[in-house]
Amino acid sequence: MALTSLVAECPSCALGIVSMKSQGASNLRLVDQVASGESGKSSPFKEGEKCALNTIVSATKLPARGGERARVNLVKYYGETGLQKIALICGYLVKDSQTPLVSSSACQWTYKRCLAQHPRRSREAAAQLNSGSPSAAAIWGGASNPTTAKHFMNVPLTMPTLPSVTFPSMPEMPAMPALPAMPDLALPEAPKLVPLAVPFPRRRQTLAVAFWMWLLPLFLLAFGAMLYFSYITRSIALVYVIYQLQDNGQQTGARRQQWLRRLPFWVWFADFFPVTLRKESDLDPSHKFIFGYHPHGVISMGAFTSFATEARNVSQLLPGLNIRLLTLDVNFKVPLWRDLLLFLNVASADRKSIDHVLKGKPGNGVMLVLGGAAESMETFPGTNKLILKSRLGFIKIALQHGATLVPTFGFGENDIWDQVANPKGSPVRKFQEAVKRVATFSPLLFHGRSLLTYNYGIMPYRRPITVVTGVPIVCPKMDTITEADLLQYQKLYIEGVQSLYDKYKDELLPNRKEDLIIL
Repeated sequence: MALTSLVAECPSCALGIVSMKSQGASNLRLVDQVASGESGKSSPFKEGEKCALNTIVSATKLPARGGERARVNLVKYYGETGLQKIALICGYLVKDSQTPLVSSSACQWTYKRCLAQHPRRSREAAAQLNSGSPSAAAIWGGASNPTTAKHFMNVPLTMPTLPSVTFPSMPEMPAMPALPAMPDLALPEAPKLVPLAVPFPRRRQTLAVAFWMWLLPLFLLAFGAMLYFSYITRSIALVYVIYQLQDNGQQTGARRQQWLRRLPFWVWFADFFPVTLRKESDLDPSHKFIFGYHPHGVISMGAFTSFATEARNVSQLLPGLNIRLLTLDVNFKVPLWRDLLLFLNVASADRKSIDHVLKGKPGNGVMLVLGGAAESMETFPGTNKLILKSRLGFIKIALQHGATLVPTFGFGENDIWDQVANPKGSPVRKFQEAVKRVATFSPLLFHGRSLLTYNYGIMPYRRPITVVTGVPIVCPKMDTITEADLLQYQKLYIEGVQSLYDKYKDELLPNRKEDLIIL
């Protein structure tokens, strides 16, 4: 059926067709196809659109399947929104002309939706019909229907009354269990950048500490480069390895080079924190000494600065003494790094090295960091936990050689780095203990500052360390040592450490979180 037949059979569809015609002549050809029911696939109707499509189907005497095809074709061309506009206008005008094709409630609903979503175009189409414009007259066949248009513009918008529906009561839902409290997730702290206007001495101090921390990796890189570059450098590296394998300088008292220990570099290094060295009493150079340093800290920076260098003039503060700082033997396996340690008067912490030093001339001494790897895992700012009650080996050595014990405390040693929390039983602590059983040291997840920031990096914080040597404990030389002797002098040593801490804790650790704990 052609477009003119559609208008003749159903004048109430004219308003929608006027709206379509205003969008282009091709729309009229599409309506002709729709009215004829040509092509298209079946599709379920939607409420509101079905109202108007029933109008088109009934007015054109098309079968229901043809009406479905009409909807599909209109959707393809106009989209859902365009189809809804056309269908709703047509649906309302059917009611206005009192054609018994659709229900009154459906037409009221379709008109409201149409006017609400497309008010301008709906009123323009109605105005064209009301004024008898040429486009309207052509579609109407020269006739107009002002009554229809007038009613279209003035009909009251009322929604149909919906029947009341009673729903069955829902069973009462059981109370939800209380959710566990969420932990407080603190946001990471913003980086605190180092300002540009920093005095040169402070810059120099920071660079000295940074260089020292990168020195070990630089030595490894240099040795690796020797193995890589050429036949000549590889030959030099081979000769060095042979020398290192046969050298036992770490067990024979090191090779102290005072010129190296007195370099200004170490003064800049010590001034960074700064590190200070004090003594409780003078030490008789006719004796031999075992210094016990506490706490271990992360890398025992206070012990290194005070006794492996002359940054704080240890040879003048304790005249006549030659004190070797002892460290793990694994440090002397690293090429080039081992030689630097030997020149700084650092020796191995094994029994052979200690016996060699204490069998030497009077005034010889060793500095032992007694807590070891176990104590380093307890390193946290504001705390001081010492692993000491299980340490009896150094007491036995002191009694065998008649060496004087000197408790030494580094106040602030634990404050210069933060460490990742590692409570006992945690995965971090288990990993650290597993490594310690194999390698005699424990990897610490520590962090501090850097060259550019004050709160992110692996450099230590600029916090003071004060190293104090305590009152000496003279030990007699014994050929036969009983367990009672060991416990007696261990008790004296622990009392000396506690007394030293109590004397200076308020002065040097005013911001401590807890007092000394000896385990």
